[in-house]
Order: sequence, then structure tokens, then C-alpha cells
Amino acid sequence: MLRKAVSLFLLPKIGKNIRERTSVDDETRLSELSVASLRAGTIALESMMLKSLSQAVTTLQISTRDEMWCDAYVMEMPRTAADSDLEALVMLATRQLYWLEEWEITETRVEELAGFADLWLTPLFREGELVAVSGAEVQALINGSLEAVRKCALDRANYARASELHIDGRRVDFGRMEELPSSPALHGLFLESKWNSVDVFYVTPEAYGLYCWGTGA
Repeated sequence: MLRKAVSLFLLPKIGKNIRERTSVDDETRLSELSVASLRAGTIALESMMLKSLSQAVTTLQISTRDEMWCDAYVMEMPRTAADSDLEALVMLATRQLYWLEEWEITETRVEELAGFADLWLTPLFREGELVAVSGAEVQALINGSLEAVRKCALDRANYARASELHIDGRRVDFGRMEELPSSPALHGLFLESKWNSVDVFYVTPEAYGLYCWGTGA
């Protein structure tokens, strides 16, 4: 997956019984055709990437300073920011890339986006798992590491190499640690679901999100 270099996205086959408690229009969800097109690199990504650069995205990062639990981060943007799950996925993947590489959005030239897509996003989708899942499966995958990361961060809050919590780059009090994910997922896509590395795209009633965690052990 995209860490400080590149992290691989896992995107699933969309389940047929992912209705849960939602009025979400199924047509906005990633179809099997969309997933196949992402993997094949036949979808033009540039317009969605460009749209992401003008969108407000909230990023919450927990740094435990622990070799096993390391860091976890969540990125979210409003449901109103994208017209579909596909567009939201590409937008969040773009902002994840910018955040990890510490690139300045204001310095981006439109003509650079095609190169970014070829070098970064297209390989991500081509090599990812691409598995669509229910909201319950999303929550189980996220909670499998996030709860332990939160506990570790609190336990190490007073260490010499103390854990830290940042929201949009600013260090904040641990009392805000549970602000993201903002609400339970309705459905999502596993981008990576290994025992030591997790990337998952998810959809809630109010937001699109991306959760990432990886161990250094």
C-alpha cells in the first residue's frame, strides 16, 4: 500500500447483498465493470485527480512510536464531494499520494496529472486486491488494528518517545482520537487486507473515507 513510498489498494468484487440501513443509490457504487476497468487502466483518472485537489480532506494520524503498531491514519471527505464511489476512491487515492509525498497542491500543474496517474495510481489499482465488502466487514478490518493502535498510543503518551495524534498536520489532544472514522461504514472496498498491512476504502452516510495501517515488525 501507499506508505512513504507506494501502498497497494485492494478493491473487491461488489457483493450483491450489501443493502444494510441505507438509501444509497446502488448506481453510485463501484461496479464489477468499474473495478475491472481500474485494474486494466482503461479509465481516465486525470479529471477525478484534478477535482480532488480543490476538495477539503480531513486527515487524522495516530503515531504510536511502537514498532509493532506504528502509525494508522484516516482520510475523509464529505459524500457531497464526489458523484460516485469510483470518483471518491480516485480522489482519496490522489490526496493520499500528495499527503504521503508531502507535495504542495498549489504547485501542481494540470499537465503533470497524467504522469502521476501512470506512475502511481494505475499501478496501485492494477496490483491491488480490489475486493468489495459489506459495512460489517469494513468495520471488522478497521477495528482489527485501529483499536490496538489507539490503546498503544494512550499507553505510550508519557514515554520519552511519546505517541502523538495529528489532525490535518497539527498535533492535538488524544481526546480527539476517535473523531475519525466519523460513523460506521455502509460498504467499502478492501485495498489491502494482510495481517501486517491494511488499506480500506469505505462509505458512510456522510463521508467517503480511507483507512490505512501497517506494522514495522
